[in-house]
Formats: sequence, structure tokens, C-alpha cells
Amino acid sequence: MFTGLVEEVGTVVSVRRSGQSVALAIRAVSFAHELAVGDSVCVSGVCLTATAIRTDGTFTADVTPETFSRSSFAELVPGKKVNLERPKVLYNSKTKKFVMWVHYENGND
Repeated sequence: MFTGLVEEVGTVVSVRRSGQSVALAIRAVSFAHELAVGDSVCVSGVCLTATAIRTDGTFTADVTPETFSRSSFAELVPGKKVNLERPKVLYNSKTKKFVMWVHYENGND
């Protein structure tokens, strides 16, 4: 779950189309070095999965055709600013484990 609190304003480095999917490269100098492949990142309100992390403060994420068509990502070009945040994570001191907060809304809530 994401809080809606923007951690960083990143910059789109590239938008590469490959078949039907799109690979975004985003510069996130403040926290890209803390990401790992497979981590969730909210990019301008859309949850994506980091697919690569580079040492220059850039991460990449693949965007499916469905996500691309239902978001504002079609407007992304190199140099465009995007809001970035990581998911909310809770620490359970009793179990000594970190737990990612999950929210499910079935449309009836």
C-alpha cells in the first residue's frame, strides 16, 4: 500500500517500447540505491515493479499494455517529472519482522 506521500520527484530517462510492453527508466537519485529488483515503486500513482537498478541512481520498470492504456504513461517522454514513493512497511517488534501493508477494496466498502 502506498501512502500518497511523495518521497521524490524523479525524471524519466527513457521510454522504450518492445513489442506491446514499455520499459521505463527513471532517475531517482534519493532512493534508487535502496531499491532491489522486484521492489514495488509507485510512479505517479501507478504501482510498478523495479526490474533493474543502475549505479547512476536510475531504475527501470516494465509497463504492461493494460497499465499503459489506463494511465497517463502514454504522455511520458524523457525529461518528464514523475512522483515517486515506496510502499508503506510496518515493523512488528514482537515477531521481529517487517510486513508490507496491504489494502484490499472489493468495491463494496
